[in-house]
Amino acid sequence: MQKNRRDDIIRREEEITPQGEKNVFNTPYALSDRTTRTITAVDMIEFSGLSTSGSKFKIVTKLEDAQRWVNGEFIQNCFPYLKADEREILMTGIDAQTWETMLVGMQEEEEV
Repeated sequence: MQKNRRDDIIRREEEITPQGEKNVFNTPYALSDRTTRTITAVDMIEFSGLSTSGSKFKIVTKLEDAQRWVNGEFIQNCFPYLKADEREILMTGIDAQTWETMLVGMQEEEEV
């Protein structure tokens, strides 16, 4: 029996460690329980939710590309049509504004 592609995409968030705990460390933000995944049209998936800073996001990709990413291909190869900031949100949940704030803070620390 062929697996449903949607089940394959969602499966990764349910990985369990040998200790019987949910393995959230290796789970991309887009597959965590903080992100909603919706099949929006034939072969398209929408990832939506709040970034780690609380900003709303909605990113639509091809379902096939999302499946390739979940199965281990580099995100930049799977989603070349997304901006780097959008790919970062899918991976970590961190948006561009948060990165900028963190980098400015690091630069200020180095200057002291």
